[in-house]
Amino acid sequence: RITPENEGWKISPHFRLGDFDLHFDYTTPESPAINQFPQYIALYPELVAKLEQIIDGLAEKGIEVETLGLLAGFRSPAYNEWKKKQGGVGGKYTKGYSTHMYGAAADFFVDRDGDGVMDDMNGDGVSDQKDAMWIRDRIVDAVDCQAKDEKNGLAGACGTYGEHDVPDRLPQTPNLHVDVRGYHQARWFINSKDVMVTDGAHWEKHPCPGEEPKKPVAAQAAPAKTGQESSE
Repeated sequence: RITPENEGWKISPHFRLGDFDLHFDYTTPESPAINQFPQYIALYPELVAKLEQIIDGLAEKGIEVETLGLLAGFRSPAYNEWKKKQGGVGGKYTKGYSTHMYGAAADFFVDRDGDGVMDDMNGDGVSDQKDAMWIRDRIVDAVDCQAKDEKNGLAGACGTYGEHDVPDRLPQTPNLHVDVRGYHQARWFINSKDVMVTDGAHWEKHPCPGEEPKKPVAAQAAPAKTGQESSE
């Protein structure tokens, strides 16, 4: 239960309780009843631990951050259903059984300068999906490989996006989805045709340390929504 009094409570070295609620400034005028205090959220402790490990991984690369820019943490079933009905990107990639509804997923970006946009992680002078992929390949993969080895409950999927899908949230920014579903370390991205593509060859290109590369599987466009997917 989140209230104005406890939303600032620190729940880990880099995150506060309110970081994972439905952020007021991300909603449209049509949704005030969905997004108000008190809020009741689900939150896996493993998700917070995974995000902390991502911050630790960034620090090991010389990238010090006070926190991560969280675009989305928990989504209530009502908010998730409302979001699915929005036009454009806002509803395009929202799944009927999103891991966000279980408090097991977060969408984030790295923002050291506080401008609300993903930093230029790969040094090519622009902020785009390649920066999210840089974080995935060098940081998130390492966290998931360790989770797989230690069976610590932090394993999950990762998707990269060139823009966020939060209705009426400006500015736009590349970002990553991570979760702690505990199985199926899937990887996906958005291609040049704005189609979500499952990258079946990811772990062939980026095997965990000590593992033999898996037989490559061609990247495939994600199937049409049936209401049963939990990819995002």
